[in-house]
Amino acid sequence: MSAPKNNSQQSWVIYSHSSDLGGAELSLLEVVKPAFERGISLTLILPREGPLQAELEAIGVTEIVFLPTHTWMTGKFPRLLGIPRLILIGRESSRFSRFLREIAPDLLIVNTSTIPGPVRAGYQQHIPTAVFVHEGIRSNRVLTSLLPKPWIIGLLNKWADLFIVPSEYVGQELGSEYLVSAPAISKPKKNIKALIELHQQGPHNPLRAVMLGRISREKGHLDAIAAVKLARQQGINVQLSMYGDVDSTISRELSNMINSEGMRGVVFVHPPQKDIDSIFANADLTLVLSKYETYGRVAAESLTQAVPVIGLDIPTTREMLAEGGGVLVSDPIQGTAELFQRFTEDHSGYRNAVSSIGSVTDKKSSAKTQTELFQRLIALTH
Repeated sequence: MSAPKNNSQQSWVIYSHSSDLGGAELSLLEVVKPAFERGISLTLILPREGPLQAELEAIGVTEIVFLPTHTWMTGKFPRLLGIPRLILIGRESSRFSRFLREIAPDLLIVNTSTIPGPVRAGYQQHIPTAVFVHEGIRSNRVLTSLLPKPWIIGLLNKWADLFIVPSEYVGQELGSEYLVSAPAISKPKKNIKALIELHQQGPHNPLRAVMLGRISREKGHLDAIAAVKLARQQGINVQLSMYGDVDSTISRELSNMINSEGMRGVVFVHPPQKDIDSIFANADLTLVLSKYETYGRVAAESLTQAVPVIGLDIPTTREMLAEGGGVLVSDPIQGTAELFQRFTEDHSGYRNAVSSIGSVTDKKSSAKTQTELFQRLIALTH
């Protein structure tokens, strides 16, 4: 048996299912940066050009390869298209397998469970493989597949050596060895005490709610607009600002809702912003109404900024708010509208929600560090 390589001798292949800069891609960068800094030779595989490529090049990654892929779980296509997709996936797996055989990396990292080609290729080439599972496989009803979900989980367990998940809830769906590694979140420039003091001066009039992240049906943006409309019909002065790219499947419905009677100048759509400090500094509440959240990066960032969260009552958001810092709703429209009314009429209740956030952020800091994640990845290669 040959001696294990040190970091500077190692080579890793990292596959990203997307070239965008959403939560999954930001989590991937948290692995790329320390690996590059430690002298590991990196080859990044992307499906196409995009914003992620620029971020990788800024880090110093020069080996970037483009290979298109297809999913075996999707919410965008009829289930019957699964048969030709599985044929394409088989071909892609062979292509990836040849690619990996030529490079012979020490480790393969795949940044999704929805695209099986690279994972299967790593198994075929006997390369240690770590898979980031950002998705709830069993619980996410949007993700459909020709294959039954238990089969998909079984194949992933066969092919992968380690699952990296954002929460216990996601890991328990897999029924195999996993590492919970909460994604790093943006840290505010001000300390939590100063931010709590700032927001205890609120709420504003009108009440200011924000949503960050891709604007889609699953993330609850249309429900949020409906909640704002309902609250305003009841005389509650509230505004909503959404920051993110708009999913093309809801663009027309979104526009119609925003331009409906009584909603003009109430709901605002903005492109993604890097300076989230200024967004939260002017916000009273953050809405996290996603139906299939697996960690809740936005909720976590909101808490570090001392902005209370209204969250849909699903397991991961419930876990995020278990110690305080927000309120859960079972009905995203009626429940959210009622909370708008409560916080507008009861300022002391709002300020109590803000003050409870200090102890919450202290507990969140005990999550596994990115250093521990990196050490676990290194251990796979030995």
